[in-house]
Amino acid sequence: MEIVGRGLPEGGHVIAVLVPEPENSHDRNAVRIDVLLESMHYTVGYLSRDIAASYQAVLLPELQRGRYGMVRADYWRGHSTTQVYLRLGDPGSILPPKLPVENGVFIGGIRSVTVTGEEDHQDVLNAAIGRNEVLVDVFSLGFCDIVKGKYAGARAIEVVYAGQRVGQLTRAMSERYEPRVTRIIDEGGMAFSEGVVQRSGDRGLQVELMMP
Repeated sequence: MEIVGRGLPEGGHVIAVLVPEPENSHDRNAVRIDVLLESMHYTVGYLSRDIAASYQAVLLPELQRGRYGMVRADYWRGHSTTQVYLRLGDPGSILPPKLPVENGVFIGGIRSVTVTGEEDHQDVLNAAIGRNEVLVDVFSLGFCDIVKGKYAGARAIEVVYAGQRVGQLTRAMSERYEPRVTRIIDEGGMAFSEGVVQRSGDRGLQVELMMP
């Protein structure tokens, strides 16, 4: 399947999301492969039948918690097709990262939500990602005030990695997820989401969260 979109690179490193499909009419052990690229999802195929069952057995319990397995991948775009190569380890290696605190509550999904303001926190992100092209880990969610623009003074969802701020959600996305984050905090918990840090050319390191 061709990955479309103006201005997308011809190839590079991406994150592949593994989505179990136990109700798939062609194969009840099916595991779909989606890739994240420039804040978009693209379905590019399925795991082969000879290995899909062992991965689905690991992925299904996580799906019930709203969590998905993610692996690094490489892709190359052709004239009419795209080749995607998964850096796939054993089934246990695709499990989502564990939450760092006992009262952590995971907010998970397959919607890619862009974080804004990362340009002010490139030092933190560079220290986190090191020499890797992609980092997959959990990010904590809290609240902050928007300090500039048309929504200055309004509340936004702040995104924190390893105790350090790395950005915030847009006003629209903050409004969407504010009730859930508020409820978790009010009940004495800490809200977390799985996220991806990737290099994006002259834009530097970018953060995307996987949300419902």
